Amino acid sequence: MLAGKPGFFFLPAAVREEETGRPFFPLVMFWVDRASRLILHMEMARYGQWQALAESFTAAAAPARRLPAEIVTPQEEVAVLFQDLARGLGITVKKARNAKSFAAAKKTLLQDMGTRFRKP
Repeated sequence: MLAGKPGFFFLPAAVREEETGRPFFPLVMFWVDRASRLILHMEMARYGQWQALAESFTAAAAPARRLPAEIVTPQEEVAVLFQDLARGLGITVKKARNAKSFAAAKKTLLQDMGTRFRKP
């Protein structure tokens, strides 16, 4: 059974907005498969673009027919964000006490990004 563990955090590095060139810290949301700890989907957006983040998941998962049977998250904001969307797709949303698989995937992602952007 595919079980998605979504979560979010702010990227600890600023990026430049295309239109204005102003820097901002993007909100990163990704889905981690609970069993394999692989990142299934990742999206970056400006703070406040919550609905766009939720819709990006279904846009990516629906064509591949890889919707999770359940969404498990310790973050209250994520549970609330996906509650209506999940109900419409027949997916259960559960609260978890910890996010070990999400934390491990986030740590690996940030380590990888750090090695890619480090100055020689």
